[in-house]
Amino acid sequence: MKKLSCYIAIFLLGTPIGLMAQQEATTKEVNFYTHLAVKDANNEHQLSYNKLEDEQDFWNDQKSYEAILEKQRPDLYAVYMRQKRTEYLAHQKYCEDNACDHTELYLKQASIYILHDTKGSELVAQ
Repeated sequence: MKKLSCYIAIFLLGTPIGLMAQQEATTKEVNFYTHLAVKDANNEHQLSYNKLEDEQDFWNDQKSYEAILEKQRPDLYAVYMRQKRTEYLAHQKYCEDNACDHTELYLKQASIYILHDTKGSELVAQ
C-alpha cells in the first residue's frame, strides 16, 4: 500500500512538470516556425536568378517543403503560412511605394501566400 501511495505521489508530482515541458516545446516550435517564415519570406523577396529553371526549382522545393510540413504538422504549417502571409502583405505594401522588380514566378507565389486562408489556423503557444 505504501508503494502504491508513493507511485501515485510521484505520478501526480511529475504530471505538471511533463505538461509544462510539452507547453514549452510548443512555444519553441511556434516561435521557430514564425521566425523561419520571416526569414524565408525576406529571402524570397530578394531572389535573383539568372536562369528561369533555377527559380522554378527553388519554388518547387519550397512547395514540397510546405506540403511535407502541412502533412506532418498541420498546426505548425498554419503558423508558418500565417506569418508568410503577413510578411508578403507587408512587402506588397512596400512595393506600392517603391520600385520592386519581381519575376512572374515570384508574383504567382506571392499571390498564393497573400490569399492563403488563415481562418481556423490559430495556434496559440501555451
